[in-house]
Amino acid sequence: MSPETRARFQLIIVAALLFAAAVVLWRFTALAQLLTPEHLAQWLSSFTGMSAAPFIVVALFVAGGLAVFPLALLIAATAILFPPWTAICVSYAGSLLSASLTYFIGARLLSSTATAALGPAREKVSTALRNNGLIAIAALRTLPVAPYTLVNVAAGSLGIPFRDYLLGQRLGSRPASSR
Repeated sequence: MSPETRARFQLIIVAALLFAAAVVLWRFTALAQLLTPEHLAQWLSSFTGMSAAPFIVVALFVAGGLAVFPLALLIAATAILFPPWTAICVSYAGSLLSASLTYFIGARLLSSTATAALGPAREKVSTALRNNGLIAIAALRTLPVAPYTLVNVAAGSLGIPFRDYLLGQRLGSRPASSR
């Protein structure tokens, strides 16, 4: 087995195991009942009296991104917890910091893995995304086809320029009422 094939196989196995673990946890534990916007907001409400509450919630967005926690759930809980303008600012800051961190994880830690897994095809994909990264990210954010964190990591590992990534992130993440 060539190193390229081995790396691709390992990447597929790890992704499948993570997906299976998430499905098992979600399906066969009380996690599904606990992870609702209302339950999350109730838990977050313990921070409301603190002046640092917005910063704590932003940090939870970052931690949630690292744990591949559903972003929409965090945004909904933030909207329940804070007044509208505070919720918008906290959600935007948290999602942007989470997206940036997971992008840089992909760019710094997984770029060589992507190269090994995709082989020569990676360069073709990277070139296409470097030239059209903004459009690709905006489209992925508009059409929720993949988990938020995975898109961020993939964007970094495939070499989409950070500026294009952030602009695509912003364009594709606009509220539905402004489209």
